[in-house]
Amino acid sequence: MDLSALYPYLDSSQFPVHDHHMSSQQSVDIQTISDDLAGSYVDLAALALLAYDTLLTLPSEITYIWRRRVRLGTVLYLLARYPAILVSIITVYRDIANIPLEYDICVFLYIILYRSSV
Repeated sequence: MDLSALYPYLDSSQFPVHDHHMSSQQSVDIQTISDDLAGSYVDLAALALLAYDTLLTLPSEITYIWRRRVRLGTVLYLLARYPAILVSIITVYRDIANIPLEYDICVFLYIILYRSSV
């Protein structure tokens, strides 16, 4: 597997040569990169599913949520739906751009996603 094609921002000298004398640390590094890539694909699939669901239900949402008076149910619906989409977009962007999230941003996203929907 040519890992430089999957991770073009890394220097190709960082990837181990595939031979029978590969150390266990090099095997672990390849497995870690492979796991990260699989996680990125799962995040992207989740975002695609959320986008698809949003587009499918948008006409009903406009009718039953946006054109009515704001009530508790409306607020709860919006708090349950849109923070998840926002966090999913940020997660996929972070995966694609390979940007590590700072601790403060992680706490902020946790509060938006989990505390707002409780």
